[in-house]
Amino acid sequence: MFENIKSMHEHNNKVNADQLQVLLKNTRIDERKNIATLMTVKFELLAAHIRNENMTAAQVADLLNSESEKIKHEVLEND
Repeated sequence: MFENIKSMHEHNNKVNADQLQVLLKNTRIDERKNIATLMTVKFELLAAHIRNENMTAAQVADLLNSESEKIKHEVLEND
């Protein structure tokens, strides 16, 4: 009887671990999709700003460097 209970417990642990792995994988996929969407919007806004301001190549490079620094700081704040 105890062997059956132990076997059922081990099976339930495996099922729970498998379910957790699937949940983690799906969460990672969703996170990547959300980040890609955010970056796409950010690039579109930057492109519109660059066009509207008729920015030079040097100004665009400075803008991109500035945006890169903002992203780095945001990442560090969230660690």
